[in-house]
Amino acid sequence: MAPGRFVVRSLGRPYTFAVLRAARGPISFAVFATAVVVAWETVKLLGGETTDVWRPPFHWKVASDLNMPHIWEIASAFVAAPGPALPDGALEPPAHTARAAVAARLREPHSVAPGQPRSRTRS
Repeated sequence: MAPGRFVVRSLGRPYTFAVLRAARGPISFAVFATAVVVAWETVKLLGGETTDVWRPPFHWKVASDLNMPHIWEIASAFVAAPGPALPDGALEPPAHTARAAVAARLREPHSVAPGQPRSRTRS
């Protein structure tokens, strides 16, 4: 039998740890995200703003509630946005540009962008 493989006796077929390799990416992301959250909240704990029950040993401006809100406050802002995601009319300029680009491409489908050399074909 090939090295790194073993037979699962009840099934009688080889098992190659493919499931573990496939889970490596999501597990690595979860570990990294957890480390970032722990570091974020540790900075808030050590240098954030004073509350009724806790006085942090350091006073770091970067760790203030305005500059560095708690993770759960950031998550709640994404979940319950009070107003529209974009102000009215914010998509009009990009839409106009896209319409102009499509119209220009339809008028001359084989045109080359300015400054780009044209491809030469031999006849």
